[in-house]
Amino acid sequence: MTLNISTPFAYYVGHGTLDFDFTDIRKEERITWSANQKQADDFNQEAQTLGLENFHNKYYRILESYPKLREQITYNFNLFLKHTQGDIRAKISTSWLTYLEEGENNQKHRHSNCFYSGVLYIDEEYPEGAAVLELENPLPQFHETIIPQHYAQAVKQDSNNKSLDNLFIKPHKGLYLFFPSHIMHGTVPHKGDPRKSLAFNFVFDSPIYNFDSTYNPKW
Repeated sequence: MTLNISTPFAYYVGHGTLDFDFTDIRKEERITWSANQKQADDFNQEAQTLGLENFHNKYYRILESYPKLREQITYNFNLFLKHTQGDIRAKISTSWLTYLEEGENNQKHRHSNCFYSGVLYIDEEYPEGAAVLELENPLPQFHETIIPQHYAQAVKQDSNNKSLDNLFIKPHKGLYLFFPSHIMHGTVPHKGDPRKSLAFNFVFDSPIYNFDSTYNPKW
C-alpha cells in the first residue's frame, strides 16, 4: 500500500533577506498614516490640499526616489515569479512607508488593483516587542469542520496547520516578504521604539493571454 500527501491548493509566499544600505530611506519623512493613528487627520487634510494625484505621487511612489532599491526588490520578485508562475514579469506600482509607535498597530486590510503585495523591514534593529505581521489564512472561512491546533500538538506533529493557522512574521533588518494581495493582513500592537517598514504592490509587466480575459500592459 502507498500513501502520498499533496498540498495542491497552496498560496505562494516569498521571503528572504535583502543586503542593502537603508541609511537614506530610513531618513525619509513621507510617512503614510492609518485612520487609527493620531497623525491621520493632518494626513487626510494634505490630500485635500495637494489634490489626489499629487498626494499619491508624494506618499505612494516612495521607491521612485530610490531606484536602486526598487530595482533590487523587483529583481527578487521576478525571480520568485519565475519559480512559482513561469515566464511572467511584474513591476512595482505603489510603494509607501509605515511607522508604528508604542501601542499602535496596522489594522487588517487587503490591497486592490494589484497582483502581489510586499513588505521590507528597513530599520537597523527591531525591538523584542516589535509589531509582528499577521497574514490571515483565508481557508477556514470555507471549512465546514475545523480541527483545532492542539490535535496536531497532541501527537507531536508540527503545530502549524497550513489549512487553519495564520502566518506570523517577526521583523528584522532586511527581511522582505511577498504575498498575494487579496490576503488580509495587519499587525499586532507594537511595543518599543518606533518601527518603520516599506510596503509595496506589484502589477503585471508581461502580457497574459487568456482569450477574452487577456491583459497586455502595453495597451
